[in-house]
Amino acid sequence: MWPLLDYRSSELVDYHCLHLFGPLFKFEAKESEYEWALRPLWYHATLPDQEVSLDEFVYPLYQRTRTPEATKSVTFNLFRAESSPDEESFSLYPLLFYRRSEQRGNEFALFPLAGHLEKRLGRRKIDFALFPLYSRTLRYEGAVTHNLLWPIFHIKHGPDNESGWGIWPLYGQGQRDRSYRERFVAWPFVVLRDEYRDGVFVPARRSYFPFYIRQLDEDFVETTLLWPFLAYRENTDEAYREWDIPWPLVRISRGEGKHVNRFLPFYADETYRRIHKRWIVWPVYKFEEMWTPDYDRNRHRVLFFLYDSLKETDPQSGELQRQHTALWPLMSFVRHGQVRELRVLSLLDPIFPERPPLERNWEPLWRLFARRWDPYGNSALTVFWNLYWQERRGDDVARELFPLFDYRREGNSVNFGLLKGLIRYRSENGHSRLSFFFF
Repeated sequence: MWPLLDYRSSELVDYHCLHLFGPLFKFEAKESEYEWALRPLWYHATLPDQEVSLDEFVYPLYQRTRTPEATKSVTFNLFRAESSPDEESFSLYPLLFYRRSEQRGNEFALFPLAGHLEKRLGRRKIDFALFPLYSRTLRYEGAVTHNLLWPIFHIKHGPDNESGWGIWPLYGQGQRDRSYRERFVAWPFVVLRDEYRDGVFVPARRSYFPFYIRQLDEDFVETTLLWPFLAYRENTDEAYREWDIPWPLVRISRGEGKHVNRFLPFYADETYRRIHKRWIVWPVYKFEEMWTPDYDRNRHRVLFFLYDSLKETDPQSGELQRQHTALWPLMSFVRHGQVRELRVLSLLDPIFPERPPLERNWEPLWRLFARRWDPYGNSALTVFWNLYWQERRGDDVARELFPLFDYRREGNSVNFGLLKGLIRYRSENGHSRLSFFFF
């Protein structure tokens, strides 16, 4: 009764699938795995034997996962809750934070009224009251900073006689024995910093913005004149030299660790460590390469997501491991190992490639054609939400074009029908039968 009802099953592989109103409702059972979907409002999947479940409501509005170890809930990436035997936490970013954990510490904060945070924003501890009126931070190395009317007033102290104070942006200073000395005047126009190296304090930063900026490290030197028009940096550790004239439009880099020719927005070719990028008439065309011990990746993009082609190969054998090609909004092609899939239409996948929640909740609503296959003779095909569908597992095959015909072959059994069984032919183990008018 397409498109109102579509039901298929296979006792051989313990598979049952029911669709109502095309892609809107789905129930699927595969051995011990069960799925329900009322698209795009609700999706539920469960593995009862493993006590694992997944719920999604109008994704990305709400998502919840349950395992024997923990339960996690996310609401539009703003509200997060997690509970486990060792930890309980929830947050409503950026207003409310709560966590009870022996390993990560306890915290509670109601921003901007008052709160205590642990291991956030690069700090070991953060305390505040009526922020920005007062806040206190503790760094991992032990320095404590008190802020009044952040970021205007601050006082800090720490180990090795570390101390400092500031009235931003007018004046500030800080120092630590055998570590550093720094000060600023009318920030960011004058910033000075010395660091302790080889038994003496040496200049590490001299900034008279925007006229002259110089930064020195043990293996790095950067000099800027009339920012952003001219900058030169040299990195002896990574063996390269670099010029910006001006930043970020023109950059030239030369050396073993880096090679860049950038003339934005017309052309850019950049190689740094294991990554190579090339832009032509930004953002018309971009090419990226990446080399890792596990895979080599190359990616071509036209106008960000209008055309996107990604391939990952084995660095030793060169064998293709993963592929994703999309032409928005017409189609996308995906390959994982030996399994390939072609989809038409594809509205979200080219923009947010390979996001399983979008594939479960949204993509089936407008997918007119889909085909999945592997080199072992297994395949599945659907057109117009199963108006025509075909499945093949080895030598077994099933296909149907509603309401004209249906055909199934499993082993020595053949079942062929016209007009939903008005005329039907069956054959099994050498015995044949022809029936009419659904009998």
